[in-house]
Amino acid sequence: MDGPSSFLQKVFYEISLEKRPDLWQDDEDSQEKTVERLQFLATFDKTRYATQLDPAKSTTRKNNMLAKALKEKGNKSYGGGDNIEAMNLYNQALCYSSCEPGGEYSVILANRSALWAELGEHKLVEADVNLAIESGYPDKMVFKLQERRSKSRLAMKNLELALEDVSLASKHLKDSNLDEAKQKAKSKDLDKLKILIEKEIKSGLNNGIVESPKTCPSFKQQNVKFPSFSDAVQIKYGEGRGRYAVAGREIKVGELIAIETPFVSLIDKEFSKNHCWNCLLCTKSPIPCEQCSGVVYC
Repeated sequence: MDGPSSFLQKVFYEISLEKRPDLWQDDEDSQEKTVERLQFLATFDKTRYATQLDPAKSTTRKNNMLAKALKEKGNKSYGGGDNIEAMNLYNQALCYSSCEPGGEYSVILANRSALWAELGEHKLVEADVNLAIESGYPDKMVFKLQERRSKSRLAMKNLELALEDVSLASKHLKDSNLDEAKQKAKSKDLDKLKILIEKEIKSGLNNGIVESPKTCPSFKQQNVKFPSFSDAVQIKYGEGRGRYAVAGREIKVGELIAIETPFVSLIDKEFSKNHCWNCLLCTKSPIPCEQCSGVVYC
């Protein structure tokens, strides 16, 4: 008998001729025997795709050295005023950085939050600062993030939270590695920010920015028989042709005529680093998968 020539043949050859041939030659066709065969089959590296799924060999594995290099390159672009290039580099650096405490992950998030602050994207500043602190941003520098978040919350009229951040920044300023003179100067800046926020609170403008809720697209009039279509679509049947769709009325340019939830959805490769793998929408501030560098979320 010739040796195995394909993946499946190799697995079957190994199982049927070398390991437990009695299990595969048994004529019993019961549920218990089927489960036993499947469990035995699952013990092989080949059927578990152990080689293909080995994280150490994955092309999308984390790479902290590369993340650090991309972060430093992003810092240079940011310092040179190229915000778009800096953002692209920070996003790439985040994807490759592991989320381990003390790594580059929290620092990259903090750097990106500074860029969002400069661009006036205060909601994204708040999100990145929150995640940076949760990810173990160094205590000696955390006052910077709390001050930045306070300013963004002030801009969004979330005044109570902004005031809370000023207090936190003043508290953690004592743990910083700034010399005494710089600590005093920064303390004065924080006091001025506190006074400004308190004035806003007294003025009664503590409402916050209300964002419009996201809504799903909908039809003006739904098709009664086929809910996935609007009333503009009619389904007809023709002998030798089967079912087919026709326009039941005039359809305007750009009008929505069909909505359906996909059974399976997947991001195209060209959009894999800037579209959320959960909702499939484009994200300005991607948050990478904790296990790999090839998947991002919003």
